[in-house]
Amino acid sequence: MLQMNNATSLPISVRGALMSDAHQGYGLPIGGILATRNAVIPYGVGMDIACRMCLSVLSLPLAALAKKENRLIRAIEKETSFGVGAVFTERKQHAVMDMDWQFSETTKKLKDEAWSQLGTSGSGNHFVEFGRLQVTESGAGILKGTYLALLSHSGSRGPGARIATHYSNLATALHPELPKHLRHLA
Repeated sequence: MLQMNNATSLPISVRGALMSDAHQGYGLPIGGILATRNAVIPYGVGMDIACRMCLSVLSLPLAALAKKENRLIRAIEKETSFGVGAVFTERKQHAVMDMDWQFSETTKKLKDEAWSQLGTSGSGNHFVEFGRLQVTESGAGILKGTYLALLSHSGSRGPGARIATHYSNLATALHPELPKHLRHLA
């Protein structure tokens, strides 16, 4: 809460909000949203490239969670690389990797590393898990009922952290007037 109060006290702040998953970040809380006027706060944008959460509703019966547990675990292990420094040897496809990475010296040097980490479940709050999904009302192409679902949170932490740190350092150098407790909000 203190980080969000600090962020909304900045003269460039318009409005802020905290989501249900809010927790301490670098200046702006993770799960915090800050609308600013004519400004971008690098650490407020985030540190992951293609950080995402994805819920996949599976066509398998819920009983498969117990009956085919080992098969489901092997499927996760085949498609996800876990742990600090986790990488893939085969490139995963994602639109962010088709973008122009040549626009700065910082990004140009990091594309291959980002590609190797894209979709990994390294450490921190990244995870992959199967579970029960209860849909109480039909909608969005899913009928009311109980389903087996896969929920994942992944990204490309290493290069994203270096890009955010590089631009945050530039922003901090441009705003030496900020007190120490607000420097990550430059």
